[in-house]
Amino acid sequence: MEKVKKHSLLYKILRIILIFFIVLIILAAVIFIWQKDNILSAYKGITASAEDIASEIADSKAVVNEVLAEYDTPVLRNFTLEEEEKIRRGELTVDEALALILNESEAESGDETSGLTGGSAESGGSSGLSGDENNGSVSGSEASLVDQNALVGNAVKKLYSLKAYYIGRLGSLESEMKSEYIALPADQRGTGAVSSIVSSHMGEVTSLESECDSQVSVLLSQLKSDLESIGADTSIVSTLDTQYQNEKNLRKSYYVSTCLN
Repeated sequence: MEKVKKHSLLYKILRIILIFFIVLIILAAVIFIWQKDNILSAYKGITASAEDIASEIADSKAVVNEVLAEYDTPVLRNFTLEEEEKIRRGELTVDEALALILNESEAESGDETSGLTGGSAESGGSSGLSGDENNGSVSGSEASLVDQNALVGNAVKKLYSLKAYYIGRLGSLESEMKSEYIALPADQRGTGAVSSIVSSHMGEVTSLESECDSQVSVLLSQLKSDLESIGADTSIVSTLDTQYQNEKNLRKSYYVSTCLN
């Protein structure tokens, strides 16, 4: 009888331990799914060199540049990593950074023709010119192409403007944290102080990321809707979204790697 009781007690203890570990595994899985990108970014930052990550970032930018080359827009290219680092350090403003990647004469021309999206619908796809006016007339397909280029160019310009703005915001926050650390008495500085300061600002970092994600999502959704309204190909939207997420995660890894080395 005593043996039965002992076996029963042991079974209950083992059952409790098993349930405890199952709960831990479930919690770990939930946290991983919730913070998957951040965990993977941190892991890459720890295990890969900054040079290798920079190369991946360049490859990601090249994908977008190649796709944008198919459109006639004032946006010449993406920012380089070096330019983004200058933005982060406050050496380039948003406007200065945009001036490096935009053809301003084309941008002005694009602004003048951007009204074609509304005009073409009213004129049967002829940009305000009747089909009988053969000299200088614009066909419906040509007008639609102009509309498509204008829509993509405007959206990408806004996307890169957002990127520059938030990289600058993160850079300002980084400077603020450095100032807080330097302001500490010498005997209070160290790894613990760095960890404490970074932790105290993580809410702001998370908020900035969420805010940027939200604005990019709205921007790309609008671009997709606008392209669909003129019957244009929308594949560039998914490309921009994928590369935005990829590049953002790679930049996190890059920051981790540069901080560790």
